Amino acid sequence: MTYCVYENWTVRPDKAIVHRSDCPYAKGGPVTPATRNGRWHGPFATVQEAFQAARRTGRTEVRGCKYCSPTAT
Repeated sequence: MTYCVYENWTVRPDKAIVHRSDCPYAKGGPVTPATRNGRWHGPFATVQEAFQAARRTGRTEVRGCKYCSPTAT
């Protein structure tokens, strides 16, 4: 299992969401190019690495996806 982060700067609050690689909301994750709304980071080997990367984006909200539920340990 790998993890990826979607950084979105157009929603309020701006956010970075951690997804499991098999999450349908990840939609291909980091292989998807950046858009005007955000960009993907990863893949990350552990959920801890993914949450660290999400925090480094500086976004107001950092959390796990509500659908696939990765949790920081």
